Amino acid sequence: MTPITESATFRFDKVVLEQLRREAEHKQVHLNTLVNQIVKSHIEWHTYAPQAGYIPVGKPLIRALVDSLTGEQIEEIGDRYAQTLSGPTLMITGKKLSAESILELVDRWVRASGFEYQHEEGKNNNNNHNHFRSVYVIQHNMGKNWSCLMARTLGQATSKFAAKAPNLQATENTLYIEFDLIK
Repeated sequence: MTPITESATFRFDKVVLEQLRREAEHKQVHLNTLVNQIVKSHIEWHTYAPQAGYIPVGKPLIRALVDSLTGEQIEEIGDRYAQTLSGPTLMITGKKLSAESILELVDRWVRASGFEYQHEEGKNNNNNHNHFRSVYVIQHNMGKNWSCLMARTLGQATSKFAAKAPNLQATENTLYIEFDLIK
């Protein structure tokens, strides 16, 4: 379904507008498309992320911290973090904790992080109408421990909505995670 749009006029500082035009040209999109993406990102993530406890931190620092963790520490941190997701999920998505709202939070977080990713949803292979399949492939370039931490966190966060344990594949720079979730 195509969203209904409205026109609006905004004034930008000349330097800011020039930077936006350069970025739009670099990304090979229309200026209007870029501005819509920026505003959508602000509304979907940046408005609520600070109140939900998210802060911008450089990848090198996070990677150094996560790389120093043992497997046991990764599991412990992933489990603890998964238990705290109901507040941020409600705040950022405006929805109660559910399989769909957790996946929406993940989509928003991955986009805001600038990671390359693919997300596919559809019917599960069992043709059970109360279940749906959701697959993520996230290219993060943050190391194997980061893949393991995110896999553990997402697996635990969705466990009460899962028909079965997720299929996880964590590599040095990519996370593949396949969920079979209950609606």
